[in-house]
Amino acid sequence: MAVARGRGPKVAPVREVLSMDEVVARFEGEWVLLEVTEFDEHRVPSRGVVMAHGKSGPVHKAMEKKLVSGERPDAGYYIFQANRRIRTGAELRERLEELSRTGDVRAWRW
Repeated sequence: MAVARGRGPKVAPVREVLSMDEVVARFEGEWVLLEVTEFDEHRVPSRGVVMAHGKSGPVHKAMEKKLVSGERPDAGYYIFQANRRIRTGAELRERLEELSRTGDVRAWRW
């Protein structure tokens, strides 16, 4: 999903609590502002509500607005680029094979 230059971030179509995998599936490749609702055992965000998504600049501006507004001072936010997580060697091999087949290497930086 592209965001038109000069416009703000896109707001998630459904404001529901999602797992990180669900967020990545819906907004892969985009920057995401997540209001964290749950952490895993290592204090890494594991679930939350997508507040905005799109290009980096607009998402960071949405974050600034949230912080300055003070409407939810107790809320924790997480900004990240939604990319698939690779957790095992088998997943890495599968992703590399997929990249080889499709030639889709936009997310890779060397």
